Amino acid sequence: PFTGGRGQLSGGRIKYEVHFFVTKKTWVVYDDNGNVIITETVGHAGHEKMVNVAPDLLLHKREGLDMKITKSLNLIIPLLTFAAVLIVGTGICQAATPAIATGGAYTINLKNDGSLWAWGFNDYGQLGDGTVVDRLNPVQIGSDTNWAKIAAAEGGYHTMALKRDGTLWAWGRNDYGQLGDGTFVDRHSPVQIGSDTDWAMISAGAFHTMALKNDGSLWAWGSNDYGELGDGTFVDRHSPVQIGSDTDWAMISAGGFHTIALKNDGSLWAWGRNDYGELGDGTFVDRWSPVQVGSDTDWAEISAGGFHTIALKNDGSLW
Repeated sequence: PFTGGRGQLSGGRIKYEVHFFVTKKTWVVYDDNGNVIITETVGHAGHEKMVNVAPDLLLHKREGLDMKITKSLNLIIPLLTFAAVLIVGTGICQAATPAIATGGAYTINLKNDGSLWAWGFNDYGQLGDGTVVDRLNPVQIGSDTNWAKIAAAEGGYHTMALKRDGTLWAWGRNDYGQLGDGTFVDRHSPVQIGSDTDWAMISAGAFHTMALKNDGSLWAWGSNDYGELGDGTFVDRHSPVQIGSDTDWAMISAGGFHTIALKNDGSLWAWGRNDYGELGDGTFVDRWSPVQVGSDTDWAEISAGGFHTIALKNDGSLW
């Protein structure tokens, strides 16, 4: 997320200091023609960076930072000021990065124009088109073009999404409260979950959902038979509950019945079902709250499957 900035004069050249929070370890600055001006790799995700760039550059970061720096001159005030115009709104810097998410026999697609499309199995309304009719070809879901991120249930039948304004939306199967709307009612079209506008990341498991907010806090809801929500209980949750009080979470991935997460320091955490060793902690013991996996602090990417986990380190190695 964009965290601030200021204009200044330096050696006769106008600069702009851009501060943002890196949720990926690599960020890139492009000019308007798409040429790379700066590429920098930081030590780990969750690191604030500052860069001086000339105005009228397009800043782009994987995972959705899309910012246009435009110059705003004030002839009365000697110090030139600039306005950072977030193309996709204010607060969270989310762009409509094209994405595909696959659930249990269905597919959700986000186009770069922010429109949402779906096809496949639809018995629970997981496509979001207002029906329970299977679709053999992509159909547009509503007419909104401000969708930013999508998540389809890992082997399940519910869908989660974020809009560019940071709001949270859900539809599909809801018998365990996995939609987070406080009910057990399946939804056949997108419904907003609460009124918060500070959601940053989502991941849908088979019957549970995990999310991060802009402040780095961790939230969960849905089925909790194996402790996959991480709240220290086996109690299903029908609306979002905060997991612990830490605010340094950087990435999450909800699997079939377990959850994997990274913190800002690059450490790896896991909880939930573990009868196949999917947590990676060297045991077969289910964990009801987050436990650190090893002591390494160079983890970069995670993906939780039905009963296994895949991860990347900063050096590009696969685990």
